[in-house]
Amino acid sequence: MTRAKIERSPEARRDVARLALWIGRERGVDRAQAVIDRIDRALVKLALRPALGRVRLDFEGEPRAFGVAPWLVVYEALPDADGIRILRILDTRRDIAALLGKKS
Repeated sequence: MTRAKIERSPEARRDVARLALWIGRERGVDRAQAVIDRIDRALVKLALRPALGRVRLDFEGEPRAFGVAPWLVVYEALPDADGIRILRILDTRRDIAALLGKKS
C-alpha cells in the first residue's frame, strides 16, 4: 500500500501548536502528546480515504471536515486523491465562525 501525503497549512500547524501548548499547560505533556497522536492517526486515515469527511459549505471553497472529538479537522483532497492538505484543526467548543473571521 502506498503512503498517502499529508500536507499542513501554516494555519493548521499553528492550530496544533496552540492545542499542544494549551493541553500541556492544563493536563500535562503526556496528555498533550496523546491527543496529538490521536489526531495524527485520524489524519493518516483521512489521507488514505480523502472522501471520508463531509463537505463543509460554511468554509471557503468546498473542503471536507472530519471530527476527532472535540476537534474538527478541515481538509481538502490533493489532486489525484494522492492525500490531503490540512487547512485547520478547530476546537468545536469554540465559535468556529469567529475563529474564521466571520459573523456568527
